[in-house]
Amino acid sequence: MKKICYILAIMFLINLAPYNAFADDDELYDKVFEKGQFIELYTDICDSAIDILNSSIDDTEKEEKLQNLFENYGLDYEIKPPKFFIDIDSYNKEKQWIHMITMGLINTIEANIDDIYYENKDQLNRIDKMDTLLKFYKLDNEISKFEILKLDTRFSSVDIYRDLSNIIDEYNTKKQLALSLNNVVQRIGSSRESENIKIALDEYLIDQQLDSFIDSNDLVKLIKKIRDDDRKVKLLFDEIIMKKNEKQFEERIENIADEIIEALDYNKYYDCANSISKILSDNHIGHRWNLDDSIANIDKYIDNGYKTKQEAIESEIFSKLKFSYSQEEIDTILNKIVSILESVVEAENDYKKISEKNSDEIYEEFLDIIYDYGISDIKQYIIPEDIAYAYYNYEDLGYETAFRSIVDHLRIVLKKSELDENILKVVKESQYNLPVIIEGVTIALDKESEYEEYLNEEKLFEIIDSKPENIDSVILDLILDGIIESKKEDIIRFTDEMDELDNQEYKYKEIEIANFLNDNGLSSFVDECDIMDVYISHNDKDDTLRQELYNDFFKELVSSKTNIENVIKDNIINIIDTMHLNDNIDLEYIINKGLSLEDLNTYVIQNDIKNAYSFPLEYGYSDKISGVIEIINNGMNNKISSEIRDIFNKDLDENDTEKEIRIILKRNYLDSDMSFTKIKEKYLKQN
Repeated sequence: MKKICYILAIMFLINLAPYNAFADDDELYDKVFEKGQFIELYTDICDSAIDILNSSIDDTEKEEKLQNLFENYGLDYEIKPPKFFIDIDSYNKEKQWIHMITMGLINTIEANIDDIYYENKDQLNRIDKMDTLLKFYKLDNEISKFEILKLDTRFSSVDIYRDLSNIIDEYNTKKQLALSLNNVVQRIGSSRESENIKIALDEYLIDQQLDSFIDSNDLVKLIKKIRDDDRKVKLLFDEIIMKKNEKQFEERIENIADEIIEALDYNKYYDCANSISKILSDNHIGHRWNLDDSIANIDKYIDNGYKTKQEAIESEIFSKLKFSYSQEEIDTILNKIVSILESVVEAENDYKKISEKNSDEIYEEFLDIIYDYGISDIKQYIIPEDIAYAYYNYEDLGYETAFRSIVDHLRIVLKKSELDENILKVVKESQYNLPVIIEGVTIALDKESEYEEYLNEEKLFEIIDSKPENIDSVILDLILDGIIESKKEDIIRFTDEMDELDNQEYKYKEIEIANFLNDNGLSSFVDECDIMDVYISHNDKDDTLRQELYNDFFKELVSSKTNIENVIKDNIINIIDTMHLNDNIDLEYIINKGLSLEDLNTYVIQNDIKNAYSFPLEYGYSDKISGVIEIINNGMNNKISSEIRDIFNKDLDENDTEKEIRIILKRNYLDSDMSFTKIKEKYLKQN
């Protein structure tokens, strides 16, 4: 999902660029900002490819030249073949070419880093190879080899994909900023009137949605006395980039704080809602809405348009409660339930009709069996109608049970997928070494190892020793047996779901009763499953069905609660008023989880956040939000300083030290262009 977001972002920014995206405005860009070596390499590849594709040479020569270009940069395995580029003939073909080159370059680097990480267990060897790779693609000033390797067991290629995407995104964003500022400066012209300059800049900031954190007056002061247009563009560009970085850093801190506060709030709301729900259920008072949301609305009653908390409680909870039922109301409710239970539902026996009505459910349930194996192409082979046919027509297919039919259908699906090909490749390359086969299959199954205990190793040895003519396919079948056996419980669960689809009578009645109970505020203490159990096991020799339902579920509801209504309301108000005072062990877990996502656990004391959240005024904060933000901000600055001091303490030469530190500053939206002397003064003064 994350990769899709990065791809869409790149496509969006590429679409903003002119067709001849790089060459025409290089002079302007060079005056305003430094591209960086990786972007130089990236734009060189794009420009060279576009020149070849737009040239008048024949297609065969184009294909050869493109192939050579891609091979020179190691792109030949992760990029569309040259013919694919040549065959594109549309008005926006250059944008399509650029996008394909961009994705090919990112995928190539990502794949190479993946290979280095997983194929080299020795850390020093990893570092050397990573260093060589980053230098080849001119990325050693952009991505830290130490940061990549520090991920260790949490390594994910998504992190690499994100870093590369961000570099290209930033370049495209800077291009758009430089171009738009150049247009503004041209519009201002030679005017030195502050008011005229301000009007133009105000319109620009509003149009670019920068006015909320950049003051046009500051920009006017920057360029008012400057005559050279290029100088004006450069000054405006640097100031806006600095302000945007400051804003991004602030938003990063605010987002961390907001996520922690929201999680803490909803933990409180959940506990509060549970306590209130218990009081209501104990007193047979129904509620049919999400109490968590009601508690949240009460806690933020001003934001939700209420004048007082009491008004919010009355509207969100008390007005929706029913404290008593008359005998007539209960009779009406029972009549409806009995009517639903005794209605006739036509059974559905045709597998096509069942698959049509329940296509999504069959698809999702079948996918759940093998989803965690990460087989990327599996979805296209999951066809609900075929699954329904295999299940409901198992006897026609020669099976004794529907379970065996589904097992074989699962095998067919697996053999169609890339998993079959991947495992066969493992078998062929293993030279029939059992540990190598097991390790290879584990990787093919997206690191899942649960199947190993189901793999018949003794049988596998027998096959390897006997060396049958079709040894590869025999081993493959045995491995598939183990994979399927490991999913036996999931398959049984799936068959149970299919049984329910085949017998719709109970399901439809249960759903209809559930909806009826919910609509009448009864679902919190009368369960539709319990009603169905009574219906299924009912024996007319005793009470009637209606009488049994009344005795089991509704008799208590007739007695009025108006005599204890005020007591119940007072208890609810007390629970709401004291919810933020009740300490909860979950708070520490929630805070720790929120901090760990940003590796801030070492730099922020959990109890500080807990105190700022629960008692902001007592700890000197105006409110819990500003308190948590301040604590997170201090922790983040301490983390950055610590990371930089760690780099200084590494046994690196000065060039690598400076390079690594600037990467850290840039990644955290801080001034990565300050002199190295100033960096030392700022971050080593605490030593």
